[in-house]
Amino acid sequence: MQGSDRVFGAAAALVLATGINALAGQGVTFRDKSGNMSVRNADSWLVEQLDDKFRFLCTGKPLIAAWQRQGLEVRSARLSGEAASRESGETALLTADLDGGVEAALVRDSSEPGADSKQRIRITGPKASYLASEERWTLPSGFDMTRSDPGAGQSNELRAGRGVVHMHPSSGRAEKRWPFRQADLTSDVRFKFVSRRRVAVANKPGQFESRQYTVQGRADRLTYEDSSGTLTLTGNVQLDGDDPTVMGELEAASAVLTLDDRARVKRIELKGEPGRSRLHIPPEDASQRGRSR
Repeated sequence: MQGSDRVFGAAAALVLATGINALAGQGVTFRDKSGNMSVRNADSWLVEQLDDKFRFLCTGKPLIAAWQRQGLEVRSARLSGEAASRESGETALLTADLDGGVEAALVRDSSEPGADSKQRIRITGPKASYLASEERWTLPSGFDMTRSDPGAGQSNELRAGRGVVHMHPSSGRAEKRWPFRQADLTSDVRFKFVSRRRVAVANKPGQFESRQYTVQGRADRLTYEDSSGTLTLTGNVQLDGDDPTVMGELEAASAVLTLDDRARVKRIELKGEPGRSRLHIPPEDASQRGRSR
């Protein structure tokens, strides 16, 4: 098949799957020839052919759709979007709009070189939109985003009223920091970041161990730029955690956190009107503060 013929073939297969399953009294299911795209648990499906792609709309309670090579699975009550059929038979997702009980699960290689485990990102909320060409997620309502990367000893928890997140591509070199290329979150932003450091063992000169440390807090706005490893917090900033760079509870009008290439905080700059810093260092941890590597 060439051009629109491939699109028509994919669209026809989807319509046929809809008709057959509906007559059988079952939910709508679909799987493309390459095994990349699959849909199950849908109760309706509508497909419209365009010039070089097709537009689709489906509903379910919830429906479950996946694009294996794009490392993406979604669940929602309603899914609309556009997709294109490749010469290989693979149906690639181009855009998606999800509404109602949205759950999106993304899989990436670990940011730790050579790690066998994968890092996993989960997004939940009432609505979400996805643009594959920019790996962009637009989250217009309250949402939660979590990430776990066991191989790198890292995790993230994010909650906000609104946000736009650009991911790194699902294929290619794993990033050392986070899978987020850029992020802009607003409206009561809350966050928690865990990273792994090599620290000196107390009372054992010359010995080191690997430990996980936490930075958490809240702000009116959070922006992140991975190219510079810069996390900027503005408006009613609160920070705390046991990470050596935090050392207690911090409050300010704004804060800039700079991450090293393994997502560890290496610098914090506060600005306030005026800024305030309250430090509470447990005695048993004081000997290890500032001695990480």
